[in-house]
Amino acid sequence: MDNGPRGVESQCHELEDHDCKNNQLPVDPEIVWDLLLELDPYKCMGSDGIHPRILKEVADVIAKPPR
Repeated sequence: MDNGPRGVESQCHELEDHDCKNNQLPVDPEIVWDLLLELDPYKCMGSDGIHPRILKEVADVIAKPPR
């Protein structure tokens, strides 16, 4: 596991599953699409004010999967 800067453990384990180092956001639309589909629709919305259920429902619009 890559511990990131100063030995701090990654806070986003989903990114580790997709080979994203040091909590960098993925650029590949397929990875973004996969991460959006993994969201738990029953969790509360985050600090961005967007409910995970909405993000999951519009995953195809946010990150179009490869055809």
